[in-house]
Amino acid sequence: TQKPVYAVFISDMHVGSKTFLEESWDSFVQWLKGEAKRIGIAYLVVAGDIVDGIGVYPGQEEDLSITDIDEQYKVAAGYFHALPAHIHTVIAPGNHDAVRNAEPQPPLPAHLRQLFPENTCFVSNPAYIKIGGRLVLI
Repeated sequence: TQKPVYAVFISDMHVGSKTFLEESWDSFVQWLKGEAKRIGIAYLVVAGDIVDGIGVYPGQEEDLSITDIDEQYKVAAGYFHALPAHIHTVIAPGNHDAVRNAEPQPPLPAHLRQLFPENTCFVSNPAYIKIGGRLVLI
């Protein structure tokens, strides 16, 4: 028998928003560092809204802690660099990310992708990926 492969699915981080849950993210990373190998977590799938974006809704600038889109992605990428290196990360964009709003949305642009760890895969929204021989729709 084949050893099970596990994935963790998250979304809506909204880095750059005043409501980004940094303590919760730090706790999540510590949990992954302590448990991921033991449990067999091999993938982290982020289903959109990595950052809060700019100009997504009227008055959004009042809700932002980071008002520059490139800076939002630099900070977000830093959070991903803290993840255990053995975890493969898959990132799909959402309506707050720096891609067109209409679906299908393309992956994040190259100048933003380069900020993230090498073991990060960028996909469109929606996207099908294979995890442990299973087809998964993000």
